[in-house]
Amino acid sequence: MGIRKPGLSRERHEAIGAELFAIRNRLLTLGVEVGTAYPKNSRQYKAGMEATKSVDRLRNVLDDAVHAEHPHAKPEEWQAINSIYYPGSKP
Repeated sequence: MGIRKPGLSRERHEAIGAELFAIRNRLLTLGVEVGTAYPKNSRQYKAGMEATKSVDRLRNVLDDAVHAEHPHAKPEEWQAINSIYYPGSKP
């Protein structure tokens, strides 16, 4: 069995979450542009969609991680933790 690594601090989760949110929004904007220039079944369009899905998968697993790594957060902190990777989401 390998060495267990400590994971990320809440502050790093918050910074990474903000960056991933911005990256995803930028990918969506670029995807619209690519979608107007190439057919939906083209390699170009499919690659753009896959990039967005990859960011979504990363956000999802990091969202799971922040909850697992910070299980003893105070009740008043949970709304903030719940919105680290999905800003604007409800608790």
